[in-house]
Amino acid sequence: MRNSKLEAQKSMPASASGPKLPGVATDECESPVAVATSPAFVTAPNPCFGAGVSVKAVLIRFVFACGVVGCGSIEAGEVVIAKADRDFNGDGRMDHLELVMISGRKYVEEDWYSEAKYEGKFVVRVRIAGRKSVETPLEGQFWFWSKPWRIRFGDYNHDGQIDFNLGQYSNSVASAYRMFTVSPTGRVTELKLPEKEGVEIYGRDNSTSQIKLLHRGFSSWCYVRGEDTGWYRETYSWNRKRKEFDLIKNEQIDDPRR
Repeated sequence: MRNSKLEAQKSMPASASGPKLPGVATDECESPVAVATSPAFVTAPNPCFGAGVSVKAVLIRFVFACGVVGCGSIEAGEVVIAKADRDFNGDGRMDHLELVMISGRKYVEEDWYSEAKYEGKFVVRVRIAGRKSVETPLEGQFWFWSKPWRIRFGDYNHDGQIDFNLGQYSNSVASAYRMFTVSPTGRVTELKLPEKEGVEIYGRDNSTSQIKLLHRGFSSWCYVRGEDTGWYRETYSWNRKRKEFDLIKNEQIDDPRR
């Protein structure tokens, strides 16, 4: 019943009752600069380059920056959109993780947020200190907000390995967050959530810090609209036999932002 409520709210318009997340208004071309390499012609009908300008970028690095309605769409080559350093294998040295768009575009959709996004195919690239990089593709089509952001880490299943989360927009007040773990060799695998595309959490960050670690799992909270409108907290526990999370509690709570 709870999952059906979540699915129902995805189709509701942004004007429906309930808390709303603030948008971020930016001036033209003031969004973060992304650097990419592409052997293709890039047509950039936007105020960052000037209308109808074609840029031939053959084995050269080109810079593009956009962030408002009217900037259009820019086809891009490889772009690192987020990165972080952590010790993934416990040897005392910092290892490096990157979220990389290997093909796709940067664009602005004329929705009520009007913010630039990266959309395409992504890989997680991990380089353990002193070793070659290991790439793990993210299955499916993803998009992420292009403004600067941090990858959030935590040991969600309490196995001693570092995990992280990535979110995808779900509705005007929530995103669905998927969780991944990094092995000592740099291989990335997803932590399973049965019959769910991710944990619904209030907010629209690309990666969230609103996951509270518990003894054998974690809890999170979100806002639900519909017949049972209100705030809910979900508690998950890691099932070691099935190697997946179990939803063990779903309870209505007071507004956690107070």
